[in-house]
Amino acid sequence: MKMIAACDNNYGIGYQNKLLFRIPEDMKNFSNITRNNVVVMGRKTYESMDCKPLPNRINIVVTSDKEYHKEHSNIIVCSIDTLMKELDNYDDDEIYIIGGGRLYTKLINQCDETILTIYHKEYEDVDTYFPIPEDYGFYKNKVLQTGTHEDIEFEICSYIKSIL
Repeated sequence: MKMIAACDNNYGIGYQNKLLFRIPEDMKNFSNITRNNVVVMGRKTYESMDCKPLPNRINIVVTSDKEYHKEHSNIIVCSIDTLMKELDNYDDDEIYIIGGGRLYTKLINQCDETILTIYHKEYEDVDTYFPIPEDYGFYKNKVLQTGTHEDIEFEICSYIKSIL
């Protein structure tokens, strides 16, 4: 299982249920990587996308609200245990955790790779953070892409779990 996210230099990923930034190259990268795969997201992340499933993907929404139902083609699960049982139906290489902050923290130990876009800026208005990969035994394996957006440099990196 893998995680994919975009953060600032302090691992900030959002404010008031919105992304801090949108880099076109990063959005294209996200789409290319997750297309035809399984994406797992929390309810708030799903609602931040106007409750529309991402096309050409199996969308799984995690919520603690047992009454939560949306009329879209999603799989709704109400616990991490139920999620893990559902994910047994898929190959680990096809599963991407796409947010939000609490789901990243709950599942980071289950993942073996993180694809992280680091936007080299510090935002002041941040209320959601990505867990620091190194704190969970990950190391930067390689830089997949670099670029500049709005005069700020960014890099898309692959972090993999250290094998001790």
